Parts: sequence; structure tokens; C-alpha cells
Amino acid sequence: INKSIKETYYKNMTEDLSLLLEKHQKEIWEWKQKEAQWIRDRNQLDGNKRIIVELSTKLIDMKKRANPTLWVVTFCEESGMKWANSFFLKKK
Repeated sequence: INKSIKETYYKNMTEDLSLLLEKHQKEIWEWKQKEAQWIRDRNQLDGNKRIIVELSTKLIDMKKRANPTLWVVTFCEESGMKWANSFFLKKK
């Protein structure tokens, strides 16, 4: 009887440990998947941030070079429209 109890006890312990190991291996795999997704998200966010900074820099540069009066004068002359006094605008 004593031998049977010990065998049953060790068998149960082995099965419990096996289940516990499987559970932890699954949890480790799930965390690695989450970590991989976090890394992909971070890389995408870093890429988007670089694009935004680049476009912002270009926009600021364009604003510094922008000349709306010249644009209107050129547009009027090129299109032949007479809705603006290009003589007046050229003096500005």
C-alpha cells in the first residue's frame, strides 16, 4: 500500500509539474508575441515621427520662401485673368 501511495503521489507530482511547465511555456510565448508587437509598433511610431519632423521642417522652409503676392501676380498673368491689379500687386 505504501509503495502504491508513493507511486501515485510521484505520478501526480510529475503530471502537475508537466502541466505547470506547459502553462508557463505558453505564457512565455504569449509575452514574446506581445513584446514583438510592441517592438513593431515602436518602430512604426518612430518612422511616423521621422516623417512628421521631415514634413514639418519642409513646411517651415516653404513658409519662409512663400510669397503669396507673387503667386497671385503670376497666376493672373499666366491665366490671363484680370480680377487683380497686377501693377498694384507688383509694387507690394
